[in-house]
Formats: sequence, structure tokens, C-alpha cells
Amino acid sequence: MTAAKPRVPGVLVVGDINVDILARIETFPAAGEDCLVPELELHCGGVGANTAMALAHWGVPVRLCGTTGRDSFGELVVSCAASGLMSLWFGKASTPRRA
Repeated sequence: MTAAKPRVPGVLVVGDINVDILARIETFPAAGEDCLVPELELHCGGVGANTAMALAHWGVPVRLCGTTGRDSFGELVVSCAASGLMSLWFGKASTPRRA
């Protein structure tokens, strides 16, 4: 018989999981003016995901509970969370609305 492992306290974060799209510009456009950017940056975001990532970086065992879309943005946030820093648990992936 082996001794039971002691339970390590952790945190369950329930919150939003989003993708932030960033564009770097040199100057702000004038009112009504369009602005072209050479590239866009995609980053994992959302208060829930950001909180869980910060806790994981501090060494706190953390699980993230939320939903994502069934698209490439959803795949991006799942890969960010599954980078080994936290456990990811989803209640479901959202389904598109029908018009």
C-alpha cells in the first residue's frame, strides 16, 4: 500500500478567454483617415486567461475554465493555455448563432 499524495492547493479561474489583435502604428490617423499597418499581432487575452497565466508564471497550480469559438482563434487560445503552464478545462466550445 502506498501513502496518499498530499493535495496541493490550487486555483480554478472561471473567466473569459479571448484573442487580442494588436496593430502597431507610427502616428495616429486624422479623423476619418484610414491607416494601413504592415502586420497584425495575435495574443491570448481575456481577464480569465490573463489571470490564469499570471498565476501559472508565479508557480501556482491553476486550471482555467471557459469557452472558445470553434475557429482558428479558439485553436490559438487552446494552444496558448496548453503550453504546459496550466490545466485547461472547457465546459464547451461555443456554437455559431443562426440568423
